[in-house]
Amino acid sequence: NFVEEYCQKLQVECRKVFVDVPKYASEHRLSEETAARILRYEVLDEADCDCVCLAHHKGDNAETVLMHIIRGSGSYGAEGIRRQNGKYLRPMLDWSRADIESYARENNVPYVHDSTNDETKYSRNYIRKVILPELKRLNPSAEQNIVRFADNIAEDNAYLDSLADISSV
Repeated sequence: NFVEEYCQKLQVECRKVFVDVPKYASEHRLSEETAARILRYEVLDEADCDCVCLAHHKGDNAETVLMHIIRGSGSYGAEGIRRQNGKYLRPMLDWSRADIESYARENNVPYVHDSTNDETKYSRNYIRKVILPELKRLNPSAEQNIVRFADNIAEDNAYLDSLADISSV
């Protein structure tokens, strides 16, 4: 509703799509968080546009890296969120949540807080609300250091990929 009202105020087209997340989650034996992400990208994949800018920020990237490491990912998972993946662009990956909220306040850009992001029953939210604050208590630069680690891994992977012999593929 917030987005729809803001789009009307700015006279920007708004397209609402309804999906049944609980049903999809149940049918595919997924968490509702995972089901919602899959369905969201399915809708965005169908959007008639050249690119979709997403609001992922530095904290989201650190959370993703930690989630992948905890799940046993290899080096590609440790790269975190890619700045571009097909038509998906993430222009705010270098910004912290605090940077974004400060910009929004200073420039009168309205936003809403999604209360489901506070529920620690979801893995990502638990990492966001419990694990990352503890890591920051140990080292205030923890979030930035995790992101720098991911960037280093991405550079290493790109270099190793460039050395790979793909002539027999």
